[in-house]
Amino acid sequence: MKIVISKKVWGAFVQRMKNHWPSEHVEAIWGTETIDSFRITAFKRMKYGVKGTNIEPEITYDDIEVKRQKWLAEKAGFSFLGTIHSHPHPKHDATPTEDDHISAVGDGERIMGIMHLWKKKDRKRFIMNVLWWFPQPPFELEILPD
Repeated sequence: MKIVISKKVWGAFVQRMKNHWPSEHVEAIWGTETIDSFRITAFKRMKYGVKGTNIEPEITYDDIEVKRQKWLAEKAGFSFLGTIHSHPHPKHDATPTEDDHISAVGDGERIMGIMHLWKKKDRKRFIMNVLWWFPQPPFELEILPD
């Protein structure tokens, strides 16, 4: 599978992520799913809150916002594919947390993206790593008696 995005759409999205740094930021992903790819046509701003600190932030949005994004995407002739959010601290990486997976599965996301975006203390430029994931629910553990 691959992710396909136009340079213009991707560039505008990256700039918005940089503008929100050092805070965590999330956007909805709209587009279409094909046999071998997810074709992203737009990243859309979501209504959300952030709690915690810059080192340990947590983005919060409710089911109503997810339903709104699904409805708006459908109205525009696309599908709500999922979300992408930033991990803006150098100690993090571009891997999803357990909460990221659980939230994405609950919202019916097909894909989720994580953008690790940070600056070294002595640098003026951003360093960025983006990875894409299929949301996974946790496995249930059943221990059988001997």
